[in-house]
Amino acid sequence: MEINKTKKFIAMSELFSGYEVQINLNDCSSLNDIVNTFYDNLHTCLTINKFTVLLEELKACKLHIHTYSFEDIINSNESCYYVCDQY
Repeated sequence: MEINKTKKFIAMSELFSGYEVQINLNDCSSLNDIVNTFYDNLHTCLTINKFTVLLEELKACKLHIHTYSFEDIINSNESCYYVCDQY
């Protein structure tokens, strides 16, 4: 039986700051899975809203999560984590 492990991930970025995604960690098995899910959600949002310049900026970003391991996030009681970018 899976326990609902949904956590909030927020962009910490000059361009995308404040963008939030709720991610069910039962669908992830690594930090890369979390980051890829975050990226896919942001990419979809930008595409739907036709933010073509921001889509190009997103493609140049290297999204990542500092400080925490996947296990830290899964086992933590914290409900919010930050996804950073770098070019």
